[in-house]
Amino acid sequence: MSCPDNTLTSKWLAKGKIKMMLSAPFHGSVVSQTELIERNNLPTAATDGTVIFYNDSFVRSLTLPQLCWLLAHEAEHIMMLHAFRMGKRNPRKWNYACDFSINSTTLDSLVHEGVFEAIEGTLYDKKYVNWSSEKIYEAIPDSEVPEDDGSGDHVIAPGSDPDGREGEGGDNNDSQGKTRKFLSEDQIKELEEQAKRKVLSAAETAKSIGNLPGEYSSLLEKLRYPTVDWKELFHRAIVGSEPDDYTMRRPNRKMLQSGFYMPSILKQSVGNIYVWRDTSCSMSDADDRKVVSELKGIIEDVKPKAVYVIDCDTEVNDVKIYYPGDNLDALERVGYGGTEPQAFFDWVEENGEEVQAIVCLTDMGFHLDENALPSQTEVTWVSVVDHDPGIGNFIYLPSGED
Repeated sequence: MSCPDNTLTSKWLAKGKIKMMLSAPFHGSVVSQTELIERNNLPTAATDGTVIFYNDSFVRSLTLPQLCWLLAHEAEHIMMLHAFRMGKRNPRKWNYACDFSINSTTLDSLVHEGVFEAIEGTLYDKKYVNWSSEKIYEAIPDSEVPEDDGSGDHVIAPGSDPDGREGEGGDNNDSQGKTRKFLSEDQIKELEEQAKRKVLSAAETAKSIGNLPGEYSSLLEKLRYPTVDWKELFHRAIVGSEPDDYTMRRPNRKMLQSGFYMPSILKQSVGNIYVWRDTSCSMSDADDRKVVSELKGIIEDVKPKAVYVIDCDTEVNDVKIYYPGDNLDALERVGYGGTEPQAFFDWVEENGEEVQAIVCLTDMGFHLDENALPSQTEVTWVSVVDHDPGIGNFIYLPSGED
């Protein structure tokens, strides 16, 4: 039965929250901590990661199990930080990917357990069970995502308001006509941290009741112990944390949209980067492809004068030199012997010129002689094993499958 005519929408929503706290306390606690805002220009409901917007008529048309499913759906978007993970992706396609991910996995489990009732027409495909939203996003052809199928977006950018209400920082319409606030990176990060705290608090509530689904353990682990953004650390290790200079020739576009004419960062040229590619047998081909792939992305952003990639196990086996615009996609390995970085360090000491950075892609499977490190610059270790040598910059890049 849908919401009775003599029942206020606020009471109907409150009844849904109570049922969720009893049947699915993790989701229920997230919803209970989240402000629910009426926005009747929405077809159903949406979230910007901080609040939940809903269409009054749609909410009243649902049965109580369907209402709980809708609220849990929006709670999942908050729990999975979908609004903050969207980035520069196509919003419509990202919504499809996120909906497929949560509807086909966690929410489907709750439906089969008889806790909720799925709303007719929701996106579901069993092949996407346990897939991340990012993986689904890459798998869905653009042609399968209609520009407007009447369902609306459930995930909108942080600070957005479907009703076009003004908010802090000024407003502007995006390509889909939705009003978005101009939030600084610090403001967005703070909103993300608030969302994380909300989810962790909800998990503690569910755990105290003895009803915390095990499939959320990895999510909670990531929220409690977030992975350091190694790319940012790598960038700082190479070019430093301070900009080289500022220029007024190209104003900061983000600030210009807000009415402020501010300078942008002027990046000076970066010298040569010398890379030890550990080609010993202890480095698997999968780990090698992973670190080289990540290195490629960083180098394309930094744009050094040249990149020297030295294949070395117990001796220098090969030296490849790459200049701006060269392709680093396919790098054949030469080596597969033991592990001895000293040969690499000696090579750099003898041959290095304009050394901007020394980077070691390795599994740290060797004894390090601190006195033998190159004198030109500090070494940055990028390791697939969490073993900090205690000298230089250390960045842990977790090993993983292709």
